[in-house]
Order: sequence, then structure tokens, then C-alpha cells
Amino acid sequence: KVTGMTALFIGDDLLATGAFRIELEPDAELDIFVRDNLAITGAALFGDRERPAATRVYVGGTGDVTVAGYAAFVGNLYAPTANILVGGFGQIYGSLFGKNINAAGFLSVGYDAAIQTTGTECPPAAADVPRIR
Repeated sequence: KVTGMTALFIGDDLLATGAFRIELEPDAELDIFVRDNLAITGAALFGDRERPAATRVYVGGTGDVTVAGYAAFVGNLYAPTANILVGGFGQIYGSLFGKNINAAGFLSVGYDAAIQTTGTECPPAAADVPRIR
């Protein structure tokens, strides 16, 4: 269960299988950074279907990103050097960005326009903060 603004950094692969769940509190947002590859299978569930823009996943690997089985991915997936493979009954609430996207079976994608306005801006730097020149 995620509360507040949260970032999760994974130094290898993320394999989310079975009943793996990431649940967000109403005001929570989550950024996940995966160094290598991502697989979401079985009945795994990420994020909040009412707020897909609150979950963002960045994948750095060049292998495959897999969403298979009855898995539901909720959020915005950015994997520019990976193939995104969706098999079985793939449900995507948010967006996919990958090198290639291959769907076998059923694929449903619901885009959340709130991604264009989600997130908070950094406050302006205070006058007394040293600057690097």
C-alpha cells in the first residue's frame, strides 16, 4: 500500500506474479524505476484504475516487458528500448511506450488524459541557496 509521493528503485528485474498488488491511497502517487526487465503475470495488479496517471513505471532493460494472464497494468509505462508483449487478457489503464508493442489475445487500453496535468512542480529555489556555476 502506497501513501504519499513514493519512488521505488529496482536494480535488476521486477517479476510481479500471482496475486501481487500495488494499491495507492487516494492522494498517493508512485514512480517505479526498473533497471532491467519487467514481467506482470497472473492476477497481478498495479495502481488505481480511477487514477492511472498516478502510477508511472520506467524500464531501462532491452529485453521484453510482459503483461500476461489476467494481469492489469494501471499507469504509464515507459520502456523505450524494450518490446512490450501483452498476452492473454491484458488490461492497460494508462499508456504504453515501447520499442515495439505486440499483443496476442485480448488487449484493452484506456488512456487517462490526467497524465498531462499530474505531478507537482518543484518550488522555486530560495534566494539563499548556493548556485553551482
